[in-house]
Parts: sequence; structure tokens; C-alpha cells
Amino acid sequence: MDLQVWDGGDTLKNIKLQHLRFFVAIFEEGSITAATARLNATQVGASVQLKDLDDILGLSLFNRSASGFAPTKTAGLLYKRARQHRRRQINRLQKDDLKGRKLIPATMEF
Repeated sequence: MDLQVWDGGDTLKNIKLQHLRFFVAIFEEGSITAATARLNATQVGASVQLKDLDDILGLSLFNRSASGFAPTKTAGLLYKRARQHRRRQINRLQKDDLKGRKLIPATMEF
């Protein structure tokens, strides 16, 4: 269920769903404080996840300032991919459910 992202070179980067949950929340909320309230997480945990994601991609996804986090152009592209990935996963789960497979309920919140 990880998301593979092309790095512009010859490799795909594997991004964990945990990274995406925090990234999408920060992107949508515009701050770590609001994102952590939404996810019921700590600010330290969110900061670590965002730094890990920046390190995986080799770039910064947000321009940080006192007024919040402004997403970069790359962050906008990743956000779009993350939402598409989420929709595919939900559709796959729904198809499995229609085939009569027993599913374990899971949160698909990003």
C-alpha cells in the first residue's frame, strides 16, 4: 500500500502511508498544530514524519514561516498523487467487499 514516487532520475522512492497521513494533514491544514489535532498526534511525531519524507525525496515540501507552512509546487503534485492513491485503495477495498471477502475495517484517513 505504499506509494511509489519517481524521483526525476532512475529510481522510484517508496513512501510509507504514515508519511502520507501526516503530509496530507499538514498540506490541508496549513500547520503542524492543526494537523496534529486532526490526527490526534504529537507535534514532534508530525515533524519527524515530515522530515523523514523530505529526506526520502531529497527536497523540502513546505516553505516554513511563522504564519504556517506554504506548500511548494512539488508538494502540490505529491498531494494530488496521494489523494489518487487513497481513492484507488478505497476502490480496491470496495471491490474486495463486493466479492464477498471479509475485510478488516481500516482508517483510510490521510
